[in-house]
Amino acid sequence: MIILGGGESGVGAALLAAQRGYDVFVSDGGALKDEYRQTLTANRISFEEGGHTDDRILDAAEVMKSPGIPEKNELVKKIRAKGIPVISEIELAYRYKGDSRVIGITGSNRNTSSARSRLAANPSAKSRVRVNRCGWKITVHFLPG
Repeated sequence: MIILGGGESGVGAALLAAQRGYDVFVSDGGALKDEYRQTLTANRISFEEGGHTDDRILDAAEVMKSPGIPEKNELVKKIRAKGIPVISEIELAYRYKGDSRVIGITGSNRNTSSARSRLAANPSAKSRVRVNRCGWKITVHFLPG
């Protein structure tokens, strides 16, 4: 699986995909943050930064496109023209949610407070909930148990 974008969403998706047995390659047109580069290296996930190797990307069976990469991006247009399925990080994660329920709250950073206050109303849920900030969105994951 090719992951386009090596920011928080892309690296998170790469970790999940690798854990689920995908052969993962992350490609970012810019420079990766040191933290993300270290995470990918520590998890033996192949990556490139500072540009894209079109041939490798266009040979993919599937591409996970980070939300910050616009549809008008030339590489994205080539991927779509070739008929390669393009998914989001949420679509990838949903494949592996099992019987868990997922509630997503998206929008500005102030939604972190909104999510936490709603969760505080149910103390028993706190041990089963993780609030995950990923760029401009906040996702609340209800974990089994």
